[in-house]
Amino acid sequence: GATAEAGEPVLSATTGGRSVWHEWTAPASGTALFRVVAPRFNPLVGIYLGSALNGLTPLVSGGSGLATTTEQTFLIGYPVSSGSSYKILVDGAPATDGSYRLSVTMAAPPVNDTFAARVRLTGAVVHSSASNEGATRETGEPAHAGSAASGSVWWEWTAPASGPVAMDMAGSTGQARLAVYTGAAVNATLLLAIVAVVVVPYLVYTNRSEKR
Repeated sequence: GATAEAGEPVLSATTGGRSVWHEWTAPASGTALFRVVAPRFNPLVGIYLGSALNGLTPLVSGGSGLATTTEQTFLIGYPVSSGSSYKILVDGAPATDGSYRLSVTMAAPPVNDTFAARVRLTGAVVHSSASNEGATRETGEPAHAGSAASGSVWWEWTAPASGPVAMDMAGSTGQARLAVYTGAAVNATLLLAIVAVVVVPYLVYTNRSEKR
């Protein structure tokens, strides 16, 4: 029975119009994980700052709002500031069940959140697993795969021999970005290669490779 208000943001002209609003105030600065799970539609979600409906500042949005026959999840990590209140819009056009579950969580940054704390990898064949839940971006950090950093984690690998190198993010979930650099400072790196794989709105995985 939800409806749209006059002046509210329009996320989709075809699947929007049944909006429900929430507000969450960040208890600390860091990366917040926004999750909306719906059993019968793909959640159409927008996150905003501001106090007036017709004067909101959009931060991030995603989802299609389309009706489905299986459970769908909107999941994204976004940097938040302590004391700021974030307005969360959930919309969609379910055919039957319009229920959903919303959660917002914050996690401690991973050990390799910063360039200086990058994890060193060694060997000709290397595998590494990690999560960037709670990760942040640093001052001076470059854009990765053409987009500004939001929750990056860092590695360093020294080539044991000269020759071509293959890197992949096989097994990653969500929207993953891989950028490879050389350099000794986060604000003085040289981009060598990028790979962007888009699956669903989620968190960002960023690797670093340095050859000396």
